[in-house]
Amino acid sequence: MSGPSSFVVTGASGGVGGAIATHLASLGHVVVNLDPAAPDHRIDRVHHRQGSAADSAAALAAAELAESLAPLAGWVNNASVSGMPDSPRRPPARWRLSSPRT
Repeated sequence: MSGPSSFVVTGASGGVGGAIATHLASLGHVVVNLDPAAPDHRIDRVHHRQGSAADSAAALAAAELAESLAPLAGWVNNASVSGMPDSPRRPPARWRLSSPRT
């Protein structure tokens, strides 16, 4: 693949996600940061899309933005999103995945 690629990095407004986004941008890639929080500071080649990684519409919008900027080459799931909001109160043996019933 020649030319820049794009990546979506969730939770890239700071910390580890910010470091990942900065590194990808330093390699010449375009990055879309999907995060509810605004970034700590502006980084060239990193575009912020406000939203949660748990929101499928926000995730799709981030992917579409990335693809519009350069061919989408990857997605980094850095944000901490749990589908089990009560899991800290339950022992792991009682965790279960739920899915929509048809």
